[in-house]
Amino acid sequence: MKTKLALLVITLFTGLVGYGLYLLDVGSHHQEIFWALGSSLAFLVTLLIDVWLFFTIAGEEAYQWNV
Repeated sequence: MKTKLALLVITLFTGLVGYGLYLLDVGSHHQEIFWALGSSLAFLVTLLIDVWLFFTIAGEEAYQWNV
């Protein structure tokens, strides 16, 4: 059950970050080097936070195989 909660939290967090990037209109600035580097860094940090959130919330349940 913790795994599903972790996936929900990750989905909400990633959606919030995506909405923030949409509000900043990152898509129209993709040819400018600093915007491209900044958005790439934002995506990388979002991925790292997503992984951290998953393992923090799911804990040991993430490693169990219930067949």
